[in-house]
Amino acid sequence: MSVVVELDSKAWEKLEKTGGPQLIRELIDIYLQYIPGKLAEARAGLQADKLEDVQWAAHPIKSSSNNLGITIMRVLAEKIENLAMEKQNAATIAPLLAELEDAFARTKLLLETKRRELG
Repeated sequence: MSVVVELDSKAWEKLEKTGGPQLIRELIDIYLQYIPGKLAEARAGLQADKLEDVQWAAHPIKSSSNNLGITIMRVLAEKIENLAMEKQNAATIAPLLAELEDAFARTKLLLETKRRELG
């Protein structure tokens, strides 16, 4: 399934007011470096049937995505975190994690474009 990635304009306006382009560039850089590792941790946890690891990997993805206004990433990570907390089986979480990984690939392209626009 192909997910649509959009950036919440209100979150971006808030970031602009708080720290301007420099802050946004830094946050994008950190996000793009940090999230792949968390996705890998979630995938490894799922494969090892360690749902606590999945939960702990999904939580910062949710928070970081929320800070940058990346709604689809936040929503998917939150669903995964909640399912892992509820000790759902891996088969329930696996399709959502695949969607999250797809969403990140699209988010990465969008953020790289945004980063270039900021200079």
